[in-house]
Amino acid sequence: MNSRQLVQNTTALQSVGDVYQMVGEDTCAKWEALGQTDSHVHWAYGAEADAIISEGVPAMLAYKAIAKKAGKRSETIRQAYYTYRAFTATQREQYDLCPYSVFRAAKNATAPLEVLQHYIDKNCTVDEVEEIFPPVGEDETEKAFIETGFPRMFYLIYREIWGVDAAVRNKVISYLRVIDRIINEVNNGR
Repeated sequence: MNSRQLVQNTTALQSVGDVYQMVGEDTCAKWEALGQTDSHVHWAYGAEADAIISEGVPAMLAYKAIAKKAGKRSETIRQAYYTYRAFTATQREQYDLCPYSVFRAAKNATAPLEVLQHYIDKNCTVDEVEEIFPPVGEDETEKAFIETGFPRMFYLIYREIWGVDAAVRNKVISYLRVIDRIINEVNNGR
């Protein structure tokens, strides 16, 4: 379909189904293939991170190393790792019709497998899945950060030290406490 035909046909569009009908099966198949490719890549990031973290590489260092070579953000790799770890190989295979993004949404839901099954049964978007099954809580790094009581501006620093040697992490946390105290004194006019 060329762009002239596309413009002429868009006035009667009322639903996603109308768009699918307009662009045709080949384009829809191309979109599905893109989603599958994206899913395979993210699962691979998660598996790679899991493999080197299992060998003793600190988590944040593993994310950064993979991210640098893959041309991604370390946050992308971190999310892929936690999503990968949230499901067994059997579950990933059983729900292979679900894209990675649905698994990522399911990971943060109270009933992850129910989320995956809902996606398969209803053929809905990730946005729709998250509306029906809203995410609960945060990952373990976020939870540990919240417990520190630090201001949000320290979160990226905290994430950088997550997974490093406990002595190093404790030293950095003590420095952050000093900085936090200084900021509070300045803000309170002391």
